[in-house]
Amino acid sequence: MILLYNYENGEVSHKLLYTHVANINKRKCDDNNCDFLLAYPDVSSLQTVGEKLKWYRLKHDLMQKECASVMQIDRSTYSAYEDNAVDAYPLDKLQKIAEYYHIDITKLLDDYNLFLLNDQGRQVRALRQEMHMTRNAFAEHYHIPVDTIKNWEMNRTRMSKQSFVKLFEQIVAAEL
Repeated sequence: MILLYNYENGEVSHKLLYTHVANINKRKCDDNNCDFLLAYPDVSSLQTVGEKLKWYRLKHDLMQKECASVMQIDRSTYSAYEDNAVDAYPLDKLQKIAEYYHIDITKLLDDYNLFLLNDQGRQVRALRQEMHMTRNAFAEHYHIPVDTIKNWEMNRTRMSKQSFVKLFEQIVAAEL
């Protein structure tokens, strides 16, 4: 604010010349999340779904309860998502928040959830066939029951994150 002062006949008068209102984002700073946004100025450096959800929430100046409302879930469930308390996120819920942010859902996902989104069965089958292995040989090679391989390939059961990490670590190690 800039004031113009005038001194005349022993009296001081003033006029307002200019005022500027700054847009201060109090919610982010009040939540002690400024450090998070400063540490991660770009979402691409984040690895987990929870970190990405938090980053987009803070960039849009939202509270957890507002994001939970968009996703049609309880706030405590949303909080668990940001805390990475789950491995496989419900893609229909993530799709709602991605649409709200006007981004592709893949920007929110980690490798495991991308694997699930892109049809785990097709990918496991393609990997096995690329290695020129039968289900039995693949199962024996990676010490996984053949029925588990069959169920993964037919999308009857979802591969756990632990199995995903273990399997693909072994495959990457074998390629080196």
